Amino acid sequence: MNGRSMNKHVAIASILVFCLIFAQLAPAAGNRIENPGFETGNTNGWFAFPSSSSCTISAVSNIEGNPNVSGNWSGYASNRQQDYSGFSQSLMGKLVAGKTYQVSGWMMLNAGGPAASAIIKATIKKTQNGATTYDELASRTGTTEVWTQLNGLYTHTSDDDLTGLDFYFETPGVTYSYRLDDVVVIDTDDAGLIDIEITGPPRVNENSGYQYKCIAHYGDGSTSYVTNSTTWSEDSTYASISSTGFLTTSLITSDQTCTITAIYEGFVDTYNITITDLEHTPIGIEITGPSEVYEKSSEWFTCRVNYKDFTSSDITYIAAWSMDCPYATIDNTGYLTTSAVSEDQYCTITASYGGYYDSFNLTIVDGSDWRIEANERIEQIRKRDAQIKVVDLAGRPITGVNVQISQKRHHFAFGSAINNKSVGGTRNMSNPDYKNFFKNHFEWAVCEDESKWYSNEPTQGNVTYTDADIIYNWCSTNGIKMRGHCLFWEVENIQLNYQTWVWNLPYAPLPETSPLRTAVQNRMNSAMNHFKGKFLHWDIDNEILSGWFYQERLGEAIIPWMFRTARQIDPACKLFVNEYAGNSFGWYDGWTYAYFIDYLRDSGTPIHGIGIQGHVEAGFNGRKYFNDVLEPLSEVDLPIWVTEADSPNPYKALQANDMEDLYRIAFSHPSVEGILMWGFWEGSHWRENWWIVNADWTLNEVGLRYEALMNEWTTNDEKTTDAGGSLTFRGFHGVYELALAVPGAPIEVKTIELEPGDTAQQFILQMNIESEEPQNCTDIVAMGLSLDSDLNHDCRVNYGDLEILVDYWLADDCVASDNCEGADFEPADGVVDFFDLSDFAMQWMQCNDPEDPDCTPTW
Repeated sequence: MNGRSMNKHVAIASILVFCLIFAQLAPAAGNRIENPGFETGNTNGWFAFPSSSSCTISAVSNIEGNPNVSGNWSGYASNRQQDYSGFSQSLMGKLVAGKTYQVSGWMMLNAGGPAASAIIKATIKKTQNGATTYDELASRTGTTEVWTQLNGLYTHTSDDDLTGLDFYFETPGVTYSYRLDDVVVIDTDDAGLIDIEITGPPRVNENSGYQYKCIAHYGDGSTSYVTNSTTWSEDSTYASISSTGFLTTSLITSDQTCTITAIYEGFVDTYNITITDLEHTPIGIEITGPSEVYEKSSEWFTCRVNYKDFTSSDITYIAAWSMDCPYATIDNTGYLTTSAVSEDQYCTITASYGGYYDSFNLTIVDGSDWRIEANERIEQIRKRDAQIKVVDLAGRPITGVNVQISQKRHHFAFGSAINNKSVGGTRNMSNPDYKNFFKNHFEWAVCEDESKWYSNEPTQGNVTYTDADIIYNWCSTNGIKMRGHCLFWEVENIQLNYQTWVWNLPYAPLPETSPLRTAVQNRMNSAMNHFKGKFLHWDIDNEILSGWFYQERLGEAIIPWMFRTARQIDPACKLFVNEYAGNSFGWYDGWTYAYFIDYLRDSGTPIHGIGIQGHVEAGFNGRKYFNDVLEPLSEVDLPIWVTEADSPNPYKALQANDMEDLYRIAFSHPSVEGILMWGFWEGSHWRENWWIVNADWTLNEVGLRYEALMNEWTTNDEKTTDAGGSLTFRGFHGVYELALAVPGAPIEVKTIELEPGDTAQQFILQMNIESEEPQNCTDIVAMGLSLDSDLNHDCRVNYGDLEILVDYWLADDCVASDNCEGADFEPADGVVDFFDLSDFAMQWMQCNDPEDPDCTPTW
């Protein structure tokens, strides 16, 4: 193909590995890519993406055993720092609005990555009207040391306000290096042959003959049959195919799979078929899966083929999947992903196999209103009315007091992991920026590593708590509460990677003694006693659903033993289970976790709280998380804490959305008592790309969103006492400072704690002020000294007041009607009822008029 044909041996190797390979797009004169095959011997026209990346790009010559796709050179990307870093080229000014372009490129993953294969992608980043979008043009699985072609279409819609248009190649896993060759971006109107396609039945009967055809696709949208000009082959001993595409099959004893291959002018297509054993004849296929899926979520669907002999088999991975909905996509494995919808959407999934079809109707549930519902719950469960009465030294109410209301602490726990690692030669707990940021943003802390066993006893008998003590002492001095994480950790590779001495200890199941049992007992006694009275919580055996290190070696009885022994040592400490399986990585299965906790508690295990590690996947679905994780766990009837919050999403704006959604849905659930993110600073964070404050201590989008949430959920207000010296405000549960100001007197600051509760919490605040004695009824009313039942303010409780009470009897909207002229006075619950009548009766015929000698003063 114009001197750039692909090496035949490479093509055949690719066919055998992948079973399916995209057609190679022939380079044409209209290619918009500069230096598409690196035949200049350099990377002219290319740059490393993103621009701030330290990724290295270069041109390399043929490598023995793995030649280039064509020519003498290919590109090589190494030292990649992000999943999306690598080769990129600007397409600014190279595309015409309204045109559709065929895009392709060949990628090869170099050996040395975490697996033999990974997803490879071709993507266009577009910045227009100040917004940046990413269009994924092609995505498929690439294998190390094998060339794989990415092929797709891109329509360039408009140049208006376009400030950036970059075409780049990426693959997850920064340990992968990759090669790139023969990149093409060409107007489909100019393109020649761009693809070939085999057509014919996907299932054929034994001992029969069938005609398969090959269709050539061209860039202008035209097609033509090239069956007789195609080179045909197949890989089955039960079938043979002629040079004209005619397949003949032989007798078989069970269904057999076969791959047909067609090659035309260097383009390759493969087609998977099944040869049917007529003694095992299919009669139909059936899709199974949930009938409702939430927006911004994912689900698996399966497909089975049913046979005449009443048997069935899974054909999920060989069925052809499709759907009719723009709000969801389904891949060839039955994996469905949904996008955001503004209202419920109804979709149909279709699967086909061997000439059989099945359709499955489902609903994509609009989740947009979950935030409204969450905010309504937050208003109800996280806030309370406060009734403040300000009085003088004699207990008389003071009118006109200006009250500045400032919340200083939250009842709900907002915190973060903290560490004392060395950054740039300075320990974090010696870094004032690190400590000041933590103190200004968090009220709870948990050691990231410093209270784990492998940090406290790196070698057997060498026990140290130095870093943990430094952290605790600073937190204690600054009023920051602490959780303990973690006493033990069930995941096996933790011991293998960090504590080989624990891994190598001989063991035996309880109640037998063993060196491992002794080491566990020593760790329990040492750590629980050292932090007794310091840590308010302890994660006792971390990730007991995700690992079995201690359970396999010491038996299932070790878990109840751990909790009971910890309880005996520190009875005041709340003991937690802490887990990610089923609640963090997209599966949303809180029931499994809940059942396991119930199982432990039924055996007498003292568990006081549930930790869920909020390592959320991109596209976090709040409603699904609420229904499928928080609600099942709330059935256990224990406090829930989101103990480790972060997100792997590489894009800060999307991270901010996921973080806000996680915090908002968790804060709105009555069983959740705290959220701790797992780290906060770029300079010292366990997970690449996730932090809220940059290395230079400037807030990123996630940090700004976090601060906005804290402002939203913190109450600050200003009020003035009325004639009765009273005011009301509704605030989030927590500790408040109230600054009381009266003209001519010093400002006095009072501290109150607004605790959770259903009715208004009442506070009486006494100021160091002496007020004048009232001289008449007018003074009584002005100074707010009237009797509660004196509704007409004449300093007497009589029939005039009773008439007002009767007028509002059983009224239930007194808050809206200015307290029903005071008739709803004890308690002030919005209703005039028997409670108010009872208190009215207690003051019946009383008076407190200073000018009437028969009245008894009440001031």
